[in-house]
Amino acid sequence: LGIGMIVYHTGSLDYVEVFAALPDLVGKTVQILPGEAWAVLTLTAILLFVGAMGKSAQFPLHVWLPDSMEGPTPISALIHAATMVTAGIFMVARMSPIFELSDVALSVVMVIGGITSLSMGLLGIIQYDIKRVVAYSTLSQLGLMTIALGASAYHAAIFHLMTHAFFKALLFLAAGSVIIAIVSLMENKYFLDAFNEKVLAAGARLIGKGLWKAGDQGIIDGVAVNGSARTIGWLASLVRHLQTGFIYDYAIAMIVGVAILLYWFVPIANR
Repeated sequence: LGIGMIVYHTGSLDYVEVFAALPDLVGKTVQILPGEAWAVLTLTAILLFVGAMGKSAQFPLHVWLPDSMEGPTPISALIHAATMVTAGIFMVARMSPIFELSDVALSVVMVIGGITSLSMGLLGIIQYDIKRVVAYSTLSQLGLMTIALGASAYHAAIFHLMTHAFFKALLFLAAGSVIIAIVSLMENKYFLDAFNEKVLAAGARLIGKGLWKAGDQGIIDGVAVNGSARTIGWLASLVRHLQTGFIYDYAIAMIVGVAILLYWFVPIANR
């Protein structure tokens, strides 16, 4: 869409011709929605940057890059360091004359870069796969490059792009060597799974089993529920010997019971 905007308003894709036509586009607007006027250069720059967000894995179009490290390590080194992820950064720097004419576009670039750099750096801390850690490091470094672009420090962004290509490729290749050397440890997530299973999970199950046996079966079922039922059954077996089958006997028993309750309850209520 950004390229389409350039062709529509300048009639060319040649850098020299496009940049020469930019002064004529300053102040020119276009309506996307009725009553909403957008500056042509701002809209063009933002649309170009959206493409760079997907290509250089900026938030929120970043989710593909950590998963791409599943391939062979040399391919990861090539993708993450020197080729695909750098294309968006280079494009924004190459189209800097357009971005320089829109403060809004530069602000968008800087904010997206800051969010990407900080959030991806934090996410990298909690990864356990060494290649995934390096992948999130790539995302964070790309965010730093994007911040530099938003600050109009294009030379700094390109310089970091070049240095990042070398050290990140070496990191991925070194990660491949580490994976081969300690693959058994990585499959066990540095023994954290074993510790969790044998200490935390097993301990929680042991506590739960104790509460079930002692609390549920022993106290609640054994004493409270089944115990009271057994007590009532024992009392009923004694009381049934007092039964005569005559109604007046039951009536007398009820009257005596009510009298006992009143004798016990009335003093308590008057306290």
